[in-house]
Formats: sequence, structure tokens, C-alpha cells
Amino acid sequence: MIVGVDYWPATTHAPGVGRYVRELVRALAASDEQLELKLLEWGPGARSVREPALGLSQREVRRLCAKAPRRLLRWSARVGLGADRLLGGCELFHGVFPDFPPLSRALRTCAVSELPAPSEYEAFGAALRRCAAVLTFSRHAAELLTERFDLAPGAVHALPVGCEHWRRTLVHEPALAEPPRVLVLGRLDSARNPLAVLRACEQLFAAGRELKLVFAGRPGDAYDALRAYVTRSAISARVQWSSAPREDELPELVARSSVLVHLCDDALTPVTLLEALATGCDVVATPAPAFVEALGPQARWLSGPASACDPAELAASIDRALDERHDPLARRSRQALAAAYSWRRNADLTLAVWRSLL
Repeated sequence: MIVGVDYWPATTHAPGVGRYVRELVRALAASDEQLELKLLEWGPGARSVREPALGLSQREVRRLCAKAPRRLLRWSARVGLGADRLLGGCELFHGVFPDFPPLSRALRTCAVSELPAPSEYEAFGAALRRCAAVLTFSRHAAELLTERFDLAPGAVHALPVGCEHWRRTLVHEPALAEPPRVLVLGRLDSARNPLAVLRACEQLFAAGRELKLVFAGRPGDAYDALRAYVTRSAISARVQWSSAPREDELPELVARSSVLVHLCDDALTPVTLLEALATGCDVVATPAPAFVEALGPQARWLSGPASACDPAELAASIDRALDERHDPLARRSRQALAAAYSWRRNADLTLAVWRSLL
């Protein structure tokens, strides 16, 4: 089996789709499958992920690297040099964009972890329908994509995501931070209602609970209002900001936190919550279908969506998590669930889809 992969996200984007491509290829490179991997690392930007983190030493792979504009791939395809031909030929090409880079002859498969803006649905759906298969990371996501974009039955495959990458980098389990840390990961958008988390922590502090609240994620449309509110808050000295956390900082940041609060309603993948469980961290979250499907009873579910989150209910859930933060049985139970979600399993299931296509 000869497979090409759009590898540019793996070296330029540490989280999100970059992590997915990086960890999938790492697991494929370590597999026993009769597989020839060809990686297309074509695109601008700093290669922020260093070579040791790529994990490619187990297998020889062909890797075509160019810091050229991505649009050149469209121009080369017009003269018959699609991405598959630039790699010397492959039977199948896999990536995270359903219509890019252009191909000459290879079958295309695409992994989908989030939806585009509604204005892009028509073009996105048409591109998905041209793919030989679409991979995603929850049954909910598979059903949503099939229905919303009118995909053929059996064209969408729900493959459990992996989550051991942070745990792998921790030499030992670090001690929990004191005072207890409440962590919010991800872009600070109003859809994720970070203000509700702040108000919940204010209520806990007013009731005598010692804590520190950490927002780790890029500024979004809620950032300015949140910063302005914090300046007037009774817990302003207990709020910490990390607007551009480095990938190598995240494993210990999460592992030393007592609870991750994740308010998100439209996620197609549970990877962030599983990453937290893998380190032993407790989770309080909104009951998005992809989350509940994967975590079941191993998370503290709120009763409604992020937009309607009641700070008092959220405070009560955080309070229980802080009370039980030193429970070793609970931590081991969370880690045991996360251990079932491995990138090797994801790679094996991906290979099964590819074999069926070829």
C-alpha cells in the first residue's frame, strides 16, 4: 500500500489538526503494515514542531519538503503534477482538507474534526462527496456529516481518536498545584462562555475556597470583555493568562491542574477531554454528544449548553472536583478510560479503511 499524506500541518501547527496528522503518521511509521509512506510537507511558516517530536525514526519515509506557497500546488496540478505525482506516485492520499492539495490519480481520504463556517457548507459538502472516504472521531460526528452534507451511506467512518501524546512526555506524574488550579483550555470565544467559569470561581472564593483560575488559549471574541471584567473581580489576583501556551508546557500544565472546565457545544471530537483524563485531571464539561459518547461517567456533566451555563451549577461541580482531587482511585479510573484511546488503534482502523478502498 502506497499512501501519501499532507504533512504540512504536522510540522507547523502543534495542536488540533497538526497533532492529528503528526500522531497518525507516527503510529503508522511504527506499525508492521506493508506500507510505503510519502509525506508532502509543502507550505510556508515556521516549522514549530521539532524533529524528535515527529517520531519518524522507526520507518523510512519519503518526505518532500518545500517552504513554497500552498497555492503553487494548484498551479502544478493544472499541468498534470498533482500532489500524488509530486510524491512519485501513490495509490491513496490522506489529509485534513477535503479538496486540497489537488491530486492527479490517487484516491483521496479526508479527516474532519470541525465544521467550516455555514457560508462554506455548500463547497465543503461538494468536496466531501468527492472523497473516497471521510474519517471523523465520534459516532455523533459521523451521523452529523452524513446527514448535513448528504454523504453516501458507509462513506463516513467514526474512528476513536488517540490521546496518549501528553502522557507520553511526562516522565513522572507531577504533584497537583497548590492552591488548586482550575484550568480552561482553548480559544477564548463567547460560544465557550469563559465568563461563566470566572463567575463560578468568584462564588467559590467568596465561600472560602482557595483556588487559581488559568485561561490557556488564544484571544477570541470574548477576550477583551473577559479581561475588563477580571480587573474588577475579587479574584483578579488569582487569574492567570497564557495566551500562547507552548506545546511542551501543556502536559504538565494539565497534569498539575485539579479540574479542566470545558464549555463547548459543537465539538466533533472529544480529544481535549481525553487528553486531560490521560493525565488524571478531572473534567467538568457541557454534555456535547461527542464528549458524552467517549467519557460517559468519567466526567462531571452540566445540565445544559455553554450559552445557558449557570455559574452556580458550574461552581458546585468545580467544588466537588476540588474536594476529590486527591482521590487516587478516581484518578486511576480516568486514566484507565483514556488508555483505551490510542493513536495506534486509530492508525490500525485507518489502515483498515484504506485497505477496503484499495
